[in-house]
Amino acid sequence: MKRWLILIFLVVPVVYAESFDSYKELTLSVEANSELNVNAKEGAKLEDTYARALELGLELCPNEVGPQLRLQYTDQPNGEWLLIAMEPIIGSSGNRGLFRVKQLAYGGQYLNGSYGNPDNVWHADTRFVFRRRK
Repeated sequence: MKRWLILIFLVVPVVYAESFDSYKELTLSVEANSELNVNAKEGAKLEDTYARALELGLELCPNEVGPQLRLQYTDQPNGEWLLIAMEPIIGSSGNRGLFRVKQLAYGGQYLNGSYGNPDNVWHADTRFVFRRRK
């Protein structure tokens, strides 16, 4: 079976970022938006999700977690996608982006950017990747 790795538009700014620090080992936590925001059956704004996660002892991930997770999470279930909880990367168009790590139904591995504006509302079943505090 062939494995595909698809990298989309947000990789270049991260690779050249001064804060790229891939030698560090991190402990990550995958959290559903509904678990972070109990009253968020309709979804919750990104800024509210982040604030609640911080209250629960979680932290935002360094931007490099997106590309690193994509490369290292080789047994990701088909159809699963995870949104990296991170400071958005500002693209050349001025749009804010967050990394999304996805395993496509046909087995292709996918890394792209999603909307990272603080007032975006994410569905209750959106799964975020946070860093656990030491």
